[in-house]
Amino acid sequence: MKIVNIGGGLGNQMFKYAFALVLKKTYPNESVFIDSRLCRYMGTHNGYELNRLFDLKIRESSFGNVFRLSKRASCSLFYKMSRNIYIRCLSFFYDHPESSYIEDYQSLGQYNPSYLNDSRSLYYDVSVQAWQYYKSNEQFIRNSFRFKVSLNDSDKIILKQITDSVSVGIHFRGGDYLMSENSSYNVCSVEYYKRAIDLVKKKYQKRRFFVFTNDIDYYNSVKDFLFRDENVVLVRNQGKDSFKDMIFMSKCQCQIIANSSFSWWGAWLNERKDRVIIAPSRWHLMFECKDVCPLDWIRV
Repeated sequence: MKIVNIGGGLGNQMFKYAFALVLKKTYPNESVFIDSRLCRYMGTHNGYELNRLFDLKIRESSFGNVFRLSKRASCSLFYKMSRNIYIRCLSFFYDHPESSYIEDYQSLGQYNPSYLNDSRSLYYDVSVQAWQYYKSNEQFIRNSFRFKVSLNDSDKIILKQITDSVSVGIHFRGGDYLMSENSSYNVCSVEYYKRAIDLVKKKYQKRRFFVFTNDIDYYNSVKDFLFRDENVVLVRNQGKDSFKDMIFMSKCQCQIIANSSFSWWGAWLNERKDRVIIAPSRWHLMFECKDVCPLDWIRV
């Protein structure tokens, strides 16, 4: 039996779920589950979104299975009751000698083949933001991430504008990335966007920029510097509709992405044969993240 912890915002949830799909492909006779309890109880970002947006092929684990594999992982149940009780229980079990629990967030953006080569029953609480995990199952994973939520008429107008033009999707991730406690993620400077936009201008004589952002104030502070005399469409989706930005980004001919998992999936799900993906050369200030982007993406 294998259980994958689900956490973070939509992009991180998708990484974990995609990894569970790969585990099931690797071990077809093994029971593979996901555990979204802590994600659901904490309610960070827009909460747990996978079951609302996709037809899930991997089932939620029972609490009994989580408890059998990892006492530490089972502490998530207490978060629903009290955060303080959860922290105390987690502290008690944190160093418990459990060979069935794998935790690793120090190898961010690095491929670790041992995760897939260990046949033991395991509870995975790991970072799996590396393209190599998904290379051999690309179409299967893309098919698993077909959004089941329908677009409205206004969305369809935007989608037509994207598909009918030389569309350049550009994602500005502000918000929590600009906070001091998350400063190690703040690598997508105005200079990065300027260099990426200059590349786009050289490649496409006629282009239309579609801007996606979770921080309109940040975008407003840089737009005049970046987009003088450019055809720009600002796409506004907030809260529970934020997932639509991922759909729209995945349909653009060219994408300038931020160093976020949401942005990553918007690019990776792009199936256009003429697609061009531009990504920051540095993904994180503290970790190398050498495997985070596929080799055909342009690093700037």
